Amino acid sequence: TCSPAAGFAGTVDKTAAAAVQALTEGLNLSEYEYNDLKSKPEVKKGEEKKKLEEITVLLSAAPTAAMNKALQRGEILSECQNFARWLGDSPGNYMTPTILADETVKKAKGTGLKVTVWDYDRIKKEKFGGLLAVNQGSDEEPRFIVMEYNGAGKSAKPVVFVGKGLTFDTGGARVQSDHDAVVLALPSAVLQATVMPPAGAGWVRLMVKDRLPSSLLSGP
Repeated sequence: TCSPAAGFAGTVDKTAAAAVQALTEGLNLSEYEYNDLKSKPEVKKGEEKKKLEEITVLLSAAPTAAMNKALQRGEILSECQNFARWLGDSPGNYMTPTILADETVKKAKGTGLKVTVWDYDRIKKEKFGGLLAVNQGSDEEPRFIVMEYNGAGKSAKPVVFVGKGLTFDTGGARVQSDHDAVVLALPSAVLQATVMPPAGAGWVRLMVKDRLPSSLLSGP
């Protein structure tokens, strides 16, 4: 929230708005932690770790429309970045192509995005032989994710993102401990860039696959 008080004195509206956005992003990004696989430590009553719930930004005057918009933009950007970080931090056996597709559908709800997920049969029907060939070494089926947003006129040229993701891969796994996080971060970046409210029209096509039976191996 933004409230009038001492602070940001003498700054132009554009600079103040940029400061509000930067502060919002910094706070949200610093709050991120991947704790999905961590056991919860025993905490005595009254010693629970308090979670940050609200921040009040003090200004020298009433917040402007630009500041409020910057606050909202900072929240959206940092939320999408943290979502991408969470996808990338999840080990391959907890973030299979199917799970990644399901999380994409879940995250896109309420954003105006149309998400279509192709399963193995649909991919085979469309003759995506390259995708199926690479995925043959895995017991996990591949997925092909299509995300569409139509917010501009029919005559407007669309913006298209095309991504490829490996949820589990052996390339470099023995010399680079965070290899899976790197290869999964690539499609995650494409997804988070699309979940942010776009301005025009566009499509995203994302191929997601495994290269080895990840359910039989623990991710690095």
